[in-house]
Amino acid sequence: MKNFFRTVFGIIAVSFLMVTTVRAEPTSAEVPYFFKKAWGLTEMACSIYPEIVDSDACVNKVAGKIMSDRGASLERQKEIIRDLNARYQSLYPQEKNAGAQNQEKYRTRKQAYRLMNTIFLTCSFEPEITDFDVCMDKVYHSILSSRDPHSTYFSEKEWAEFKEGMSGKYRGIGAEVDWTIKKEVAITHVMEGSPAERAGVQDGDRIISITNGTVRELTNSFPTMNEAIKKIKGEAGTPVLLEMLRGENDQHVLIAVVRGVITTEMVKKVVLESGDIPKRTFGYIKLNQFGGKMFEKMKSAVQDLSHEVTGSLSGYIFDLRRNGGGNVNEVLPAVDSIIATPDTEIMSVRNNDGIYSEQLYDRQPGDITKGLSCAVLIDRFSASASEIFAAALKKFGRCVIIGERSYGKGSIQSIDPLFDGSFAKQTFGEYVVGSSTDWIAVQCVGVSPDIPYLDTEIKYPEKIKRECDQSAAFASGGASSHPSVVQVPLITRNPTLYKYGLVVIDVIKAMDHAAFVKSEERKKKYNIEDIPAKDESDSEE
Repeated sequence: MKNFFRTVFGIIAVSFLMVTTVRAEPTSAEVPYFFKKAWGLTEMACSIYPEIVDSDACVNKVAGKIMSDRGASLERQKEIIRDLNARYQSLYPQEKNAGAQNQEKYRTRKQAYRLMNTIFLTCSFEPEITDFDVCMDKVYHSILSSRDPHSTYFSEKEWAEFKEGMSGKYRGIGAEVDWTIKKEVAITHVMEGSPAERAGVQDGDRIISITNGTVRELTNSFPTMNEAIKKIKGEAGTPVLLEMLRGENDQHVLIAVVRGVITTEMVKKVVLESGDIPKRTFGYIKLNQFGGKMFEKMKSAVQDLSHEVTGSLSGYIFDLRRNGGGNVNEVLPAVDSIIATPDTEIMSVRNNDGIYSEQLYDRQPGDITKGLSCAVLIDRFSASASEIFAAALKKFGRCVIIGERSYGKGSIQSIDPLFDGSFAKQTFGEYVVGSSTDWIAVQCVGVSPDIPYLDTEIKYPEKIKRECDQSAAFASGGASSHPSVVQVPLITRNPTLYKYGLVVIDVIKAMDHAAFVKSEERKKKYNIEDIPAKDESDSEE
């Protein structure tokens, strides 16, 4: 698969039922644009970590994903591949007895035939996609996602939206919302200075219809709240007309809101107090996402908290619950600024060629917490960069980890531009925490807490889905560099830090309970549907 384009053949595939003409050694201009792109993405897919060396197996996997995403059963997929192979043999019977010298060339031609005809056929599946550009866009997504849950394709529009999400900004009206039993979008909080506030939207308003241009849609026509939110979001500077019910008497209100660019809070901070005597104070920092400039915001939060307290802090609490990850370039300096151990290798990468140390940031001098004890809260939704943060601070003995086993996403992706303005996100390896000779893995392993804690007042789905429950997820290439070494429990390894963790749990329980009481009051007030916690949410627009 390394030299696909050197051996790929021009293909004019008119339809699945018609003869496909294959001619050797075409110029790039003769290869149809969309096939060239699909073939290039297939080459990328085959090199995704862990690499599939057998090119036939890889092309079959890609073709299977294309058909599966269009609703073909496994039996139907096998039937199609058998028919394609039989038709190819009837077209090129001479290949059966070809010499070894020509086998590689013929194999690539057969793979191209199989892949391209699969694409044509799936576009005609019911419901038929008559716009070939739309069909090919779906194909591009299927090709990369055939290998693992995190490799994907971005159109130009999708890439712009992805970058915006990682920046901590989005385009919308600036309100936190929830979903009522009657399928109304309840405004639970209007952000200060937001387009919604300027237009007169109020906390407690319940949206019952959304109008964009001349199209009016009732919120109860949407299957989920997220589908309704997509209609409320839109380009900055464009209007959306919201029909709402206000107050106990359901006063009808019609408000046009001009959308704007909304900045979300990646880092939130507050001083928490223990309930014991004498009271102890803690700097609590909620890290929602490791997006743009998160490290600088975290550092500022630590410094601000140390100045807000009269006297001294007992320690810090970093809350990574429901933090799905983000940019590794933000999390590594964040860890480095806390462990404050010179020349410590925080992360290494295992790829198709082996394990090597990775340093993508400037080393951070000193310890921003000034040596105070620290705790990291994690849950089943803490993933990727969050797990680097927690695993590193646990491995180097700096913080106590509290919560439940994390999600287990240790794969790492690169994002590369394609020739037409679109982008490909590819898994090129998995990160391991530590040096290339002394490391622990996260992929499908997760981070285990030193002290278990679960907010029992939150309703969770009955089945817990983590990384290796996802389609096409791969297991780690090894759990640790020293699998025979048994980890000594924190209570033995560092009794002082363990005791700090027990005090933190009491403080967090009180905070979580207060949040639960507030949430229940809000549900009762706005008649909000009681939905179990999910790993994906879109509660702001």
